[in-house]
Amino acid sequence: DQQEIINRFTDLGIMVDWKPLKALTNRRNQLEHYWTDASAEVLRELVADAAMIVRDLLQNVLGEDPQDLLGVLAWSAMLESESLFEAERERCLKTLEPISWRSPTMAGAVDEIQCHSCRSSLIEQRDLDNADQGAAEFRCVGCSTEPELEEIVEGALANVLFADLYMAATDGGDPPIW
Repeated sequence: DQQEIINRFTDLGIMVDWKPLKALTNRRNQLEHYWTDASAEVLRELVADAAMIVRDLLQNVLGEDPQDLLGVLAWSAMLESESLFEAERERCLKTLEPISWRSPTMAGAVDEIQCHSCRSSLIEQRDLDNADQGAAEFRCVGCSTEPELEEIVEGALANVLFADLYMAATDGGDPPIW
């Protein structure tokens, strides 16, 4: 049962915030008896919090990629939770921090990096210690695509410089990227 799991994790030195799981269990018990005073939004938040526990256990305790273990469909469904998505977004951005971008414009466009396949902003750098832009290897956490550096840079710069690109196309002049 839940308490046995908590005790075993504690004995193994695995630290987990169990409050979300306990809250989910309490609501589950209510639902088993066809009654709850929780709104649909509260129930969604409880499930999202439980998804965070699953992600933390897979990544931080087991050292595994949740998408690999759960599959793309299950992982994508979990990422629909705003709290899990934001936590993953923050983690992905931290993997990009060490990169020494060759262009100050690109350094300012990191928030605009997207997957060319699924349009997810959950792009991580594979080697957390890499600082060389040219050696960076990327992976989309949303769909497992491994975009090339050129795709990453072109897409991010196009997002940041869209107004300049539009003006160059309509009014003439040199485009900001070529």
